[in-house]
Amino acid sequence: MNTRRGFDLRSTSLALLALTLQTLDLALLEQALSQETAEAPGLFDKETVVVDLAEVRDATEPLRADELLALLRRHGLLPLAARARVLAHELGGVTFEHVRRENNVHADRLANTAMDDASMK
Repeated sequence: MNTRRGFDLRSTSLALLALTLQTLDLALLEQALSQETAEAPGLFDKETVVVDLAEVRDATEPLRADELLALLRRHGLLPLAARARVLAHELGGVTFEHVRRENNVHADRLANTAMDDASMK
């Protein structure tokens, strides 16, 4: 009898950097990341990060997540997750809704591009 499932689940412990955003101003973030990488080339060489949104919870500008993720990737960072659910709970009245890929062509295109880009690295 073949008991092989094709995958195995194991717990692990990972050391991750938390990138705590202090602004949602993408031009300012671009400038700051460019300065950091100019001073220390390779600083973020494919470094996995968790994006922490705690300090921007009261920001008036919208979070442009797709542009933020692209900006981080351009500077060598690999965003893994965002600490947003805690903030959503604190704010109250925030809901998360799954939207099927076929009903969100733009998000589907972004996801496919990200997966293609990741496979090329």
